[in-house]
Amino acid sequence: IYSQQHDLLYTHAYDIFQQNIIFGVGPKMFREECKLMKYNSFNQKDRVGINKELCNTHPHNYVLQLLAETGILGTIPYIILFLTILYFFINQFTYLYFKNKTFLDDTSIFLLCGVMMGIWPFFPTGNFFNNWLNFILFLNIGLLLGFLKNQKKLID
Repeated sequence: IYSQQHDLLYTHAYDIFQQNIIFGVGPKMFREECKLMKYNSFNQKDRVGINKELCNTHPHNYVLQLLAETGILGTIPYIILFLTILYFFINQFTYLYFKNKTFLDDTSIFLLCGVMMGIWPFFPTGNFFNNWLNFILFLNIGLLLGFLKNQKKLID
């Protein structure tokens, strides 16, 4: 998708998920599970030009990391958050282009974009269980929730 290293990490994460669908292998355990030979299905030809160490501390994608480490149960909150933000974007679009008014104010849209960029599932990301990445993400989420509550877009 992005590079051979990313493809291999994504494949390892998917293989780990397939072996542990419901609960995953546990937070921050990708690095240990990835080293096991049962996930190392690549031959020497596939390793040309790649560092011999095919594992990393995380698979560099939030969705794949959550699926591998926490399974489907741990990924559900992420999916709910993503779909909720998508719902707000769709509402804003329909209000603007079909009703000629706004659903959210500019500050909320700005924070919504910040959260969406932080959880966008289709590009490489950092470690979901990293403190500073979560600080940035959850600060935006907290501010967004505060603004939405003030606008009465959330139920009390």
